[in-house]
Amino acid sequence: MAVLLPTFLVSFFLVQESTGAPGQPQNNMTYEYSNSSAAPVATVVMGDMLVSQDLYNVKFNSSFPFSRKGFAFQSYLWPEEGGIPVVPYVFQDTQYQSEIETGIRHWEKHTCLIFRKKEVVDANWLRFINGNGCWAFIGKQPELGSQDVSIDNNCQKLSIVVHEIGHAIGLFHEQMRSDRDEHVTINWQNIHEGMKINFEKEKQYEDNRGVPYDYTSIMHYSGKAFNKNDRTTIATKLPEYQGLLGRTEELTHRDKHIVNLMYGCIDKWQAQCPSAVVCEGEGYLGRDCTCVCPPGREGDRCELQKAEYYDQSMPACSKTITTEINFTSPNYPHNMPAGTWCVYKVEAPVGMVPEVIFHSFSFLSPSISSCIDFLEVRDSSPYEGGVYCRREIKKGQSFVGNSTNLYLYMDISSSGSQGFEAEVVFHNASHTFKPKPGGVKNLVPSTVLVLLALLAAQVYGKF
Repeated sequence: MAVLLPTFLVSFFLVQESTGAPGQPQNNMTYEYSNSSAAPVATVVMGDMLVSQDLYNVKFNSSFPFSRKGFAFQSYLWPEEGGIPVVPYVFQDTQYQSEIETGIRHWEKHTCLIFRKKEVVDANWLRFINGNGCWAFIGKQPELGSQDVSIDNNCQKLSIVVHEIGHAIGLFHEQMRSDRDEHVTINWQNIHEGMKINFEKEKQYEDNRGVPYDYTSIMHYSGKAFNKNDRTTIATKLPEYQGLLGRTEELTHRDKHIVNLMYGCIDKWQAQCPSAVVCEGEGYLGRDCTCVCPPGREGDRCELQKAEYYDQSMPACSKTITTEINFTSPNYPHNMPAGTWCVYKVEAPVGMVPEVIFHSFSFLSPSISSCIDFLEVRDSSPYEGGVYCRREIKKGQSFVGNSTNLYLYMDISSSGSQGFEAEVVFHNASHTFKPKPGGVKNLVPSTVLVLLALLAAQVYGKF
């Protein structure tokens, strides 16, 4: 879900190729990117967004006196024709036209918006271009007439096209919602200094139209967005949900719901129905006079709750470990498929602390400064921890939680990682236990002497 941002903004949503510097996006991954050179005069650069100073003050500056007078929010929504909101558009060229039209049809399928080719009488329209990156103005810009939506060589993926069109019809990034601190923790220490403005949140009066915060929203940043050290910048309050961020390929239920509320679609559809229809939970009335139910709800009125909202998005490999056992990553010792993610919550009994000992560890990462496939070990905080890839965790190396719980978050983008094999043991919390370093350092002295003797024999040709 995302909220209406009636501002003068530009959003750049790039897919970049990693250059090896910490915090930069990896191959085949979507990433927010700033381009301050495109900023008009009197704007505030918010990484991927350019906001007029006046509207920045209204939306984000808590010391600025607020008055809604003088700000015609409705003017940033696309107008109606015959009672239906219409978005005119043109193509600068035919490159990626098919992919863009697929994204347009996706929005039309799930809302009452109609996108049509520009006509001579239109005062405002979208112009799809192959520009520098993936970006769009937020909402209709009355003063521009033609406003660009850039879909360049790395932007033709459906999720990115839908994301950029979402900006163009008025959607703002999810993690800037005024209630975001109830749902995510921002790890400010891991964010590039010049990028912290991206994580400001809107004032408390912002209207989210009653639609709950959505980790799976197509408008949400990923967990490592704008990091400076390859560590988590946005952590879900419940660590088990971490892998939901930045992974959505299509509109979620809450994305559809908020836009249908913004543009009055539900009321328009209700007016065409023979009788009033009341949907329960987060359900809402659809164009065919039936309820559109959220994930986990069923029934004519969405009255039957079968599961929670995120349950269908959770991976089968995530688990809570409460006993001393050996466990492995999925498909071990064979490689895991791309897109795999799991969260392992290791929970010790009361009065004890967990230790996780690794017996093998192998994660692909061509870059020497950042990890494509990785395991994050949250041993001292539930919201962030050390990030490991390649063979950075040695055989016999362990991690000890400083409380009852320890979390392992694994995220796989390639298909070249074997994963890990590990063991869980519990210790009395009243005693001090240091994690084991692993590798040769962890071998007993007699074993080290044997290895040294064998090495010396080889060097001098004794064998």
